[in-house]
Amino acid sequence: MRVTETLKKTANMLIVGTLVIILAANCYMLFARFVLHEQQPDVLGYSSAVVISGSMSGSIEINDMIIIHEQDAYTTGDIITFYSGNSLVTHRIISETEEGFITKGDANNAADLQPVPITDVVGKVVVIVPKAGAAIQFLQTPLGMTILLGIAVLLILMPGRRDEENEGGSTYDN
Repeated sequence: MRVTETLKKTANMLIVGTLVIILAANCYMLFARFVLHEQQPDVLGYSSAVVISGSMSGSIEINDMIIIHEQDAYTTGDIITFYSGNSLVTHRIISETEEGFITKGDANNAADLQPVPITDVVGKVVVIVPKAGAAIQFLQTPLGMTILLGIAVLLILMPGRRDEENEGGSTYDN
């Protein structure tokens, strides 16, 4: 019985720790985006985005969340996220010229018209989380962060509450 209690407490601490890290990262991302006016804030060189078009369909779908990491170098075949004006675009590098990378969406018939200068590249897509985009976007709203914080508080308080109920519960000694 002690082992299961220890495992439950450990699992609870891991869940709460994960939620706290997610909440802290979300708070930082919101602060960086709205206060520091960073278009694509990152944490330790990693940033995330939610795919809103089907140009990479087959590899990355609409509402997938992508994790992007800045690299020292990029090669043909890498899927990169880059600035195109004020927007972010995620396409595959199909070749390289003196002006920059030639990119193309996997679902597009033709390559992008303009080469992408290395200075416009945010990073390489290193993780794709299918269909997580809608949930992530919700968690980044004030309501979503409040719900996340509420869940963390409940998880912290619940084990203590159960222990109190067990200690104050009735036992029958004859």
